[in-house]
Amino acid sequence: MKKRLIRWARSSFGLSRVEANGIVIFLPLTLFIIMVPSIYKLLLPDVSHHDNFEELDELIAHIEIDSSSPDIKQREWKIIPFNPNNITYTELLDFGVNKYAAKNWTNYTQKGGEFKGMTDLEKVYGIHDDELERLLPFAQFPKKVVKAPLKKEFIRPYDSGSKPKKRTYAKFDINKADSTDLKRLRGIGTAYANRIIKYRDVLGGYVDKGQLKEVYGLKSDVLQGLDTSVFISGGFDPAKLDLNKASEYDLSKHPYLRKKHASAIINYRYQHGELHSLDELYNIKLLDSLTIQRIARYVSF
Repeated sequence: MKKRLIRWARSSFGLSRVEANGIVIFLPLTLFIIMVPSIYKLLLPDVSHHDNFEELDELIAHIEIDSSSPDIKQREWKIIPFNPNNITYTELLDFGVNKYAAKNWTNYTQKGGEFKGMTDLEKVYGIHDDELERLLPFAQFPKKVVKAPLKKEFIRPYDSGSKPKKRTYAKFDINKADSTDLKRLRGIGTAYANRIIKYRDVLGGYVDKGQLKEVYGLKSDVLQGLDTSVFISGGFDPAKLDLNKASEYDLSKHPYLRKKHASAIINYRYQHGELHSLDELYNIKLLDSLTIQRIARYVSF
């Protein structure tokens, strides 16, 4: 058969024996290569790119439905009352806190740090606003027994023939005090004094002595000493933020406003124009009544 094909190729096309032999050998191979795609399609099922995307969309939709099911929501939001100073890393993860913040939280308490109020929790590095809003209603801060107030008094050296005399300092205005005034009180050094003054400056001034509890790190005996040694002048008017002129950055710097609050105020102002009263702030959903009450003395229109 092969010889006949060679003779036919030579006689029909005028080819030499070698050329005819090459055509006879490579022609079937060429035809086979051309037919390979067709054979491949016959042997394998037809799976189109479009069908793959449809299956992928169905899978994604299934995952989204599962993730929004009541059981998962219940697991994510199942929080019980807890002591922020005793909670473990695993419990924080179960409460929905991200790993980075949970690690910073537990590292702080394991090294002797203590959370005394909700403002302390806001300072945990990496914690998100939605996580705080979820945790704060369940956070239970331990109440400590307050020791008897320590009197700020100094005893002069004993002189022979005379009785020891006590020396006391007069009360001072906390909104006018400098670090020297504060360091006269027992338990207050340079660090605490600077911290009290710095917080006073960013706050706009203390309108209530109870705000000293918001200064980070002050111990109960120091707070008690401050309470009996300082006063706030009657009619004191703190520095105010003009809600119609302040920038988002200026608003977010205030201790009672977070970035989301500042952004919400700016957006409301952009959509509705100038604010005219404190009551209008209740129209901003991100501002809760507690936040509005806290900033009431520090804003103007």
